[in-house]
Amino acid sequence: MKITERKEVTHTQIDEIVIGRKCDVCKRNIKIDEFNGHYNYFKIHTWHNDWGNDSIDSHDYFDACCPECVIKFTEKYIKDAFENPLNSRQIEIKHSRCL
Repeated sequence: MKITERKEVTHTQIDEIVIGRKCDVCKRNIKIDEFNGHYNYFKIHTWHNDWGNDSIDSHDYFDACCPECVIKFTEKYIKDAFENPLNSRQIEIKHSRCL
């Protein structure tokens, strides 16, 4: 999850900027890679395409700090999908270097 705060970006507009990231699985802060200055994490995207235009409401995004948290999230996601087939059924996982 993104950690945000509201800051004045221009004299006429207040906008949210990302000031940090936190793992949605273990709730630890995700560290910035010292080599390139970017966050080193996994972005998880879940959704389904069952309802036509309403499918846009099913898109959810999650952050995971390490492969172990990705595995925990995926195990729970698959279990939930089998128990409740109306939940979203597609998952995409990308590492932050690929975003």
